[in-house]
Amino acid sequence: LFRSWHLGHFLPDYLPTRRGFDTQYGHYNGALDYFTHDRDGGHDWHRNDKDSRDEGYTTNLIGDEAVRVVEQAQPGKPFFLYVPFNAPHSPLQAPDEYLKRHAHLADRKRQAFAAMVECLDEQVGRVVAALEKRGLVKDTLILFSSDNGGPLGLGATNGSLRAQKGTLYEGGTRVCAFANWAGRIKAGTVVNEPLHIVDWFPTLVKLTGAPAAQKTPLDGLDIWPVITAGKPSPHEDILINATPGSGAIRMGEWKLVLNGRIDANDLQNAGPPNAEAKAAPKKKKAQEKAAGVAVELFKLADDPYERNNLAGQHPEVVQQLRARIEAYQKAAVPPKAGNQPANYKAPRVWGE
Repeated sequence: LFRSWHLGHFLPDYLPTRRGFDTQYGHYNGALDYFTHDRDGGHDWHRNDKDSRDEGYTTNLIGDEAVRVVEQAQPGKPFFLYVPFNAPHSPLQAPDEYLKRHAHLADRKRQAFAAMVECLDEQVGRVVAALEKRGLVKDTLILFSSDNGGPLGLGATNGSLRAQKGTLYEGGTRVCAFANWAGRIKAGTVVNEPLHIVDWFPTLVKLTGAPAAQKTPLDGLDIWPVITAGKPSPHEDILINATPGSGAIRMGEWKLVLNGRIDANDLQNAGPPNAEAKAAPKKKKAQEKAAGVAVELFKLADDPYERNNLAGQHPEVVQQLRARIEAYQKAAVPPKAGNQPANYKAPRVWGE
């Protein structure tokens, strides 16, 4: 594991090397400084779950570590690399050499975002080049994806999709991904079926032949037939989120959003002008008011940008999907919390 853990570190048993990873390098939380590796005064950079004082831009450090592991891999011994780069997560920081290449962008946030993505792209390229040099590409499945849509106020753009990161709409939850495996995945294959990030784990487990037995049922499903054979999504529904007072779920062509709660800022777009980016303030105000509707039902096949609320026309669909969200809410396990102080500066929070 290289980069962010983001799955809890309130007890040693929850650290990466206690959760199945042989090695770990990077940080536990997000939004740390890319150069100092600090967040709110606390140092968040670790090697094998011990404090590390390595210096450098985090994207480059993670790339270096991934390349090193590939170069030192033992012949004939399979390996798994999980390399979730932090970039281009905030704060918007990049080395000067990359910022200068995008100086033509008037929006300074967009400039930094583009610089961070370019550096990220180079590091991904280095990892692939290392695999090629070792002659491992034909035996390697490469997956590249994201965990959420972009934050519009921080230089990102989600095209014409509605809203942004942190919302229940497509601009916050729908992302692209690609898979590459020479001889196993046909070049040019396009998958439009709804899949979920939790599907990667059971898919990889089955591909490797590892035991899939779990104490509790997995939320994800094997999606290899979808990717390689054009099969339909195995999901009857896909839960997007379920919290007290709000939630969203997708089932077939329908998507239900409960208390979406977005404002005008969620509808802005930092990228190429589109209908919403050009909208007059009066229209923005109307959109913001509409976004406050408690129940929204969209038919995504016809309305991928979630502009036409059909809740009033299809109350039976709303009832069906709402019941499924409520069932997920009841089945959810309360999150565990430790007794560590809520202070990033506290040394014992970081094991120092």
